[in-house]
Amino acid sequence: MAEAENAALMKTASLLSAGGLAKKGSAPMAKFQKGLLGGEGGKKNLWGMLKQEAVKIAVNADVEKRCGRPKPLKEAGMFKARKTHTVKPGMDLRGSHGLQGCRTGDILELEAGVYNISCLTITVNDLIVKPAKFAEVTLVADKSSVLELNADYCRIEGIKIVSKGDFPAVVVNKGSPELINCDISGFGGGVVVKRGDPTLMDCCIHDCKRASGVHFIGTCGRVEGCEISNNGDAAILLEKSAANPWVSKCKIIKGKGCGIAALEYSRGVFLDCEISQNACAGVYIKESAHPLFFRCKMEKNKAPAVNSEAGGRGQFESCEFEKNVDNEIEISKSANPTIRRCSFKNGKASAILVSNNGLGVIEFNSFLNYQVAAVSVAHGADPLIGENTIEFGEDCNVSYTAAVLVRDGGRGKVNNNNLLGWSVEQNGKDETKGKMPIIVRNATPQILHNVIK
Repeated sequence: MAEAENAALMKTASLLSAGGLAKKGSAPMAKFQKGLLGGEGGKKNLWGMLKQEAVKIAVNADVEKRCGRPKPLKEAGMFKARKTHTVKPGMDLRGSHGLQGCRTGDILELEAGVYNISCLTITVNDLIVKPAKFAEVTLVADKSSVLELNADYCRIEGIKIVSKGDFPAVVVNKGSPELINCDISGFGGGVVVKRGDPTLMDCCIHDCKRASGVHFIGTCGRVEGCEISNNGDAAILLEKSAANPWVSKCKIIKGKGCGIAALEYSRGVFLDCEISQNACAGVYIKESAHPLFFRCKMEKNKAPAVNSEAGGRGQFESCEFEKNVDNEIEISKSANPTIRRCSFKNGKASAILVSNNGLGVIEFNSFLNYQVAAVSVAHGADPLIGENTIEFGEDCNVSYTAAVLVRDGGRGKVNNNNLLGWSVEQNGKDETKGKMPIIVRNATPQILHNVIK
C-alpha cells in the first residue's frame, strides 16, 4: 500500500512539474522527494501540498478558459520575403506589379499618395502590405469596402483606410490577419469580422457614421492599444455566442452610441481599457451576454457607465467608475452581473441601481460620495450586497442620502458591509448622521452583520 501511495505521489508530482507549475513559487520536486522520506506525517503534508497545487492548476485552467490567451504577433523575420513589389498611385494594385504578381511571403510596398480603388481582396498568404519608407498612403473606396482579407495570414501596416460608401472599411472573412498602426474609417463601419481571428494593434478607428468601429459576429480576435472614437453605433459590437475577443489597453471614447455592446450570449475580455465620454451607456449588456472587464476605467459617459438588462450578465473586477451621468451601473429585467473590488466615487445619483427584478452580486467594492445611495434596490430586485466599504463623503446630503436604499418591493441581502463615517458622537454616545445609513421603505430585504462606524 505504501509503495502504491509513493508511486501515486511521485506520478502526481512529475505531472505538476511537467506542467510548469512545480517551479519557482510552487513546491519543487526536491520537497516532494523529501516528503516521501518523512513517514506518514510527511505524506500527509505532501498530500496537502499536492492538493494546493491541484487547486492552482484548476484556477489557472478556469482563468485561461474564461479569458483565453492572446496569440503573439508574428515576428517580422518569421518568414523570408521572396520579393518586394513597389506600386505608385495610378498603377493597378491588382496588376502584375501589384497583387497579381505577389506570392507567399512577398511584400507589397506602396509609394506615397492616395489610391482610389474598388474592393481589394487579399488571398496571398504571409503577404505584407505597407508604405514605402516615410510615405503616407491612403486607400479610398467609394462604392465598396476597401479591403477584404481572405488569406490565412497577412499583415497591413501603417496605412490610412477610408470607405466613403455605405460599407465597412475592412472585412475579415478568414484566417488571422494583422492590422498594425492603421487609421481606419468607414461610413458603413470600421472593421467587420465575419470569420477568422484578426489582430488590430495601435490602430485608430473613428468616424464610422452609420455603424460600429469594430464588429465581431460570432468570432474571436485581438484588439490592443487602439483608439476607437466618434462612431455612430457602438465602438465595439459583439454578436452571437462565439464572439469572444481579447481587448486590452484601448481608448473607447466620444462615441455617438454605446462604448461596448454585448448581445446574444457573446463574451469577450476587456483589460485596462478607458471607456469614457460616450453618448449612451459605456457598456450595454443583454441577452445572456457575459463579457469580463478587468481594471477598466469608466467615466464621464452621458448615460450609465454600465447598463445590464434583459438577462444580461457581465463580470466587473477591479474597475473604476466616476462622474457618469445618473447612476454608474443600472441592472434590470433579470440581469445578473457580478461586480467585485471596484471603486465608485463622485456621482449625482446612486452608484448602482438594481430594479425591475434585477439580480447581481455586489461585493468587496468601495463607494464614496453618492447623493442618493451607494446601492439602490427597488421593484422586485434581489441582489446580494456584501463585504463592501461605503463611506459617507463630504458631498453626501444627510436629508436623503443612504448607504443602501431598499424601497418599493425591493428585496436582496445586505450583509457584512462596512459603513464608514455614518455615525458621530453626540452627548457621549454614538449616533447616525441624519437618517439611518440603511433605509428600507415598503421592502423586505435581509440585513445582517453590517458595521456602522
